[in-house]
Parts: sequence; C-alpha cells; structure tokens
Amino acid sequence: MQQRVGHQTTTGRGPPSSCSGALFISILGGPGSGKGTVGRWLQDRFNFEHISMGDIMRAEMHRAGSPHADLIRECMREGTLGPKEIGIGLLKARVARDIDHGTTVFVLDGTWPTEPTHECGAFP
Repeated sequence: MQQRVGHQTTTGRGPPSSCSGALFISILGGPGSGKGTVGRWLQDRFNFEHISMGDIMRAEMHRAGSPHADLIRECMREGTLGPKEIGIGLLKARVARDIDHGTTVFVLDGTWPTEPTHECGAFP
C-alpha cells in the first residue's frame, strides 16, 4: 500500500499480527511541524487514540522516582526524542493499556525516524 505524504510517497505496512487487529498511523515531522495538531484533529474527528511520543517521554521525565528522568532530560535539551528503547517500552505499556480498553486505531505523533515503530516489534 502506498500513501502520499506531502510531496513524498511512502510504502505503508500494517500492524504486526500481535496487535489484536489495531491500526497504527504515524505522523512524522520536526518540532513545531504540526504533528500534534494533526494528531488531535484525527482524534477529535474520527475518535482515534492520539499518542504523543514527546508527551510520553516528558511524563516519564517528570515521574517521581523515574530511573530515566536525567537521561530523557539531557536528550530533550539536545533536541532529540530520547533513547528509543525507553520510549518503545513506555509506548508498549500505553498501547497495551489502551487495547485492553477497546482502542483499535492509534495515531502516533512522533517516532524514531531511523526505525519505524511498527517494524521494530514494539507492540503487544
């Protein structure tokens, strides 16, 4: 399946079979490019679950007792999303919880561009 994104055509892939039939839509772009705006619009318009990776990482950074807080804080100071392994773990927990509550369509706002999340075994 091909999707037209801006001026580029990308090949989309479905979610892994272990995702209980869930559909994942990834929104990629730099800081301030409108990922969150589009994600919230899709959530409001179609009742999809919008998950902001930046919000997930910031919540972990501010969580009392987080063993990852200092590392995430440093990465964010450098303008990066943070360690992929930490983010994927947090994302897995969030997706698993939402699937348990009946969510079937997820809009992922920001992922690691060198390894698309849906290809790295991220989901339950």
